[in-house]
Amino acid sequence: MTAGAEIANLHKSYGLRGRAVPVLTGLDFVQRDGITVVLGPSGCGKTTLLRIVAGMEAPDDGVVRVRGDGRTGMVFQEPRLMPWLSAAQNVAFGQRRRRCESAGLLALVGLAGFEDALPHQLSGGMRHRVALARALANGPSLVLADEPFAALDQDTREDMQDLLLDVQRTTGMNVLLVTHSLDEALYLGDRIVVLDGGRIAADHSSPRNAGPRTREPDRRLAELIRATLQRKHS
Repeated sequence: MTAGAEIANLHKSYGLRGRAVPVLTGLDFVQRDGITVVLGPSGCGKTTLLRIVAGMEAPDDGVVRVRGDGRTGMVFQEPRLMPWLSAAQNVAFGQRRRRCESAGLLALVGLAGFEDALPHQLSGGMRHRVALARALANGPSLVLADEPFAALDQDTREDMQDLLLDVQRTTGMNVLLVTHSLDEALYLGDRIVVLDGGRIAADHSSPRNAGPRTREPDRRLAELIRATLQRKHS
């Protein structure tokens, strides 16, 4: 393993009406290669975990390290593109990337020929493709994705899931992805971590064959995860 996140004894609380509300409570986690999906109910600390790994928030206690060169890329639920910049300029924004390098990243996500298009000239799915290319622009050791496809219609969401798998296979990048969707977790995840109460409630590997993935879920794994979520909230 050369990249991904290592987390030890991670704690994070937020202040609410004069008291501390714990969000992450002694979380320990070592990411393996591939796509790791963090699944759990609202408020369980999924997004907080991503923000801490990205360096956007500081933990109260604990150690967070991104193996490799430590660089991360971030994909949000909304594309968050600069409306006055072209697709290529959005990919290069904040990076020391020449136009040809941005064009290569756009080609990687299926947008060859759209380098000069402005965001309003692109469909929703195409804007999300630009956002994924931008996350890859600094050559990150780890890509963090915070429910990146939740705002898309079902067909576009499935297209973007397939694109993420293709890009991961092509680049070998490691991904830490947050979702509420069990179906999405089962389809994308090489590993599925169920987070609840600020701790890991379950941790499942999902070994994949070399061929294309199927959208027919692993029923046994699905039932195990559902049972974990229901047990925690019954």
